[in-house]
Amino acid sequence: MKLALILFFSAITGCKNENFDIYRKFPKGSHLTVKIMQQSEAVIKIKGYTVLMYDLSEGSEEYNPHLLFYGSDKKLAAASYFLSENVYDCRNGSIISYKNDYRAERNHLYRGDVPDDIKLSYKEYASPEGWSRSFEGGAVIGIRYNSRTENVEFKIKNKSERLIDNPIHKITYDYEAQEIFINNTYDGMERVEESFTVEKAVLNKFFEAVLND
Repeated sequence: MKLALILFFSAITGCKNENFDIYRKFPKGSHLTVKIMQQSEAVIKIKGYTVLMYDLSEGSEEYNPHLLFYGSDKKLAAASYFLSENVYDCRNGSIISYKNDYRAERNHLYRGDVPDDIKLSYKEYASPEGWSRSFEGGAVIGIRYNSRTENVEFKIKNKSERLIDNPIHKITYDYEAQEIFINNTYDGMERVEESFTVEKAVLNKFFEAVLND
């Protein structure tokens, strides 16, 4: 009887294993908080949704990124497995990314729940042997979120207080490691990551600004 119930649950949810179900961690209708943003890796704004990128692996060797879609009421409206590492572009209701083929093979194990007015669009890398590089950009001492343009401005220490302005979808972060990154993909094959150190207090102010938008 128990096995029958598990199979029935898998059939109606699309999840092959309950441990892979993002809604067990974050139920639909649950509220967005600063703590959840701290546990996530990115925040995106699109068509009134606040979207978080969250790794469901929880200590396993597999990297299992998901997108959590919070509506204007800051309640979880939908969640979906994510076939990439970061977002390439956001426009006209589409979240555009480069597809990770290995992740695509595992897609059937996870939720694929996306709001009706949002589309996940995946591009193919120009070469399967694409490469990536990273470099350090210094220390971020201030982050300003512009809700009108949905851009994020970094204030960099000891570089004539220079400012870096980027769309919010190009930003990822690691709260515990106190790092923040700007991600770009060029010519469909070269991924470039610029990393910065950042204090948790600075990230928390950024999260609060986005949460209160």
